[in-house]
Amino acid sequence: MPAPLTNLEREVKLDVGLRFELPELDGVVPGVVATRLPNAKLQAIYVDTADLRLMRWGVTLRHRRDVVGGAGAESGWTVKLPGDADGVALVRTELSWPGPFGPVPPDVASLVRAQARTARLEPVAKLITERHRVELRDRDGRKLGEVDDDVVSVMDGRRLAARFRQVELEVSDAAPDELLDEVMRALTAAGAVAGDDRPKVIRAIGPRASLGPDVVIPPLDGEATVADVVSAAIGAGVSRIIVHDPGVRLGDDPEHVHQARVGTRRLRSDLRTFWRLLDPRWAGAVRAELGWLAAALGAVRDADVLTGRLRGQILSLASVDSKGAAGLLRRLATQREEARVQLLAVLDSDRYVALLENLVDAAAHPPLVRSEAEIAPPLPDTVAAPGATPVAAPPVGRPDPAGNGGRHVNGAATGPPGSTVALPAGGSISTVLVAVTGPPALPAPASGTTSPRPPPAAAGANPPAEMAGPPVPAASQLPPSELANQPAADVLVPLVRRPWRHLRSAVDQLGDDPPDESLHEVRIRAKRLRYAAEAVAGVIGKPARQMAAAVAEVQAVLGDMQDAVVAEGWLRRQAASSSPSQALVAGELITLQRQEQEACRQSWAKPWKRASKKSLRRWL
Repeated sequence: MPAPLTNLEREVKLDVGLRFELPELDGVVPGVVATRLPNAKLQAIYVDTADLRLMRWGVTLRHRRDVVGGAGAESGWTVKLPGDADGVALVRTELSWPGPFGPVPPDVASLVRAQARTARLEPVAKLITERHRVELRDRDGRKLGEVDDDVVSVMDGRRLAARFRQVELEVSDAAPDELLDEVMRALTAAGAVAGDDRPKVIRAIGPRASLGPDVVIPPLDGEATVADVVSAAIGAGVSRIIVHDPGVRLGDDPEHVHQARVGTRRLRSDLRTFWRLLDPRWAGAVRAELGWLAAALGAVRDADVLTGRLRGQILSLASVDSKGAAGLLRRLATQREEARVQLLAVLDSDRYVALLENLVDAAAHPPLVRSEAEIAPPLPDTVAAPGATPVAAPPVGRPDPAGNGGRHVNGAATGPPGSTVALPAGGSISTVLVAVTGPPALPAPASGTTSPRPPPAAAGANPPAEMAGPPVPAASQLPPSELANQPAADVLVPLVRRPWRHLRSAVDQLGDDPPDESLHEVRIRAKRLRYAAEAVAGVIGKPARQMAAAVAEVQAVLGDMQDAVVAEGWLRRQAASSSPSQALVAGELITLQRQEQEACRQSWAKPWKRASKKSLRRWL
């Protein structure tokens, strides 16, 4: 299927009566020419799940054709993603694929898979729109916008169920700033009023399409229960992943990968924080699966971070080094593309969908232990070694001959399923470790090769063995918990006290000249404390928020240092196998990394001093 046509839609919707007359818009702004286009009659069939999951997440999927132009004219699929307000206008990303109506094409279904998950996509509404169009251009013929006067008929089979009229004004980036305001002024003077900016289909279906997403995040206050806090933490994390999933797949904005990765990291951290309250069978399996997903996202994200860092630093080098610098960036781009191929394979796997489904279920049914008597011991406090090489998924290996349930890769034992394993150092740019669990995911392609993106698995199809993942219990199938309705404030403080003690202990053991690995450990423990404090801030209030903000400053400085350490390691590996010009540039860039590392070493103590004040932790 051809790549979609992507359009950033900036539009305003206005309601009008059935007898409304579109005003003359020629010259509404000096130099703007209004031209009436041929009328169109559009048939749109909207596709969603039976419970309208897509619409409830702000996504619409439709097939539309112009029935006046003949069968198949202007026929195609369109996905509209959630938008942001820009003044009175709504800005949304619109993606279109040509083709006839039928089963949803795999590329289209893939884009909405995180919202639909295991539910079947099916027609949910049919709209017929009689459209009167006016195109706005400048004197040079550039299109500035379009005004569509639509009479919308909502069909129930062959029966007319409802009818309404709406005017849409869409402007392009080339439009002068005043065009939107002046056209709206003319339309309102003719009788138009501010309208519903939601898609037509939501107005046509009614309240059922206006419900919120199928992940409900309960508001937290001092009266919140244990179940409320755990539900809010899980719901916030999985919502972040689902919202940014389409953007990760499209790949045109690295922020989506960043936010999806943050979602997985926060979930893993929150499950660690609430470990003693959670069913250990569920929490252990889900944390491992989140580690698998986080590694795939991390490989791409780390490439993005390193690319941004090196591009900025290369600007400070002499122009004679530009050729060598370009060669290094090409190497990095190749590695990033390999990581992206692996990430897309993960997102198109049934294993990923099963993880999302389980997390959505857990947000509604927090998987708590049944009673205080079953509270688990704390999760062992371990920090991955920063020098270990991450992979986008656990590697394929043979069974461990020792019989301990682990696997062997290149002669090295990887440990039992669910353990955290540092693989031998190699050429990866990431420093994330993978939680190895169950059947492994797709191995990374060999360096310098590019694998084609596998097609999305059809609903109900058996996934490849390497993407199947271990069995994970469903949260809603676990026994009910007596802890669910206990006041959260009574049980949360000890859960945050523990990561604080671990952080303080790690700092106390640093010594006068700590190695990079030890400072990396402090950063990880600071992040765990920050996430733990943020997870309970809705109940504890200002003291928890203040602690989280103070620790975030420590994390930020040591994070910058770790980025410089990772960059230095990558540059050294590339210099060993590159041309003289590239090796020279790598050496210059290594010097910059060392300088930043030293600056961070000198500066991190100040935010730590603020974060370790007794006044910030009195509530602990």
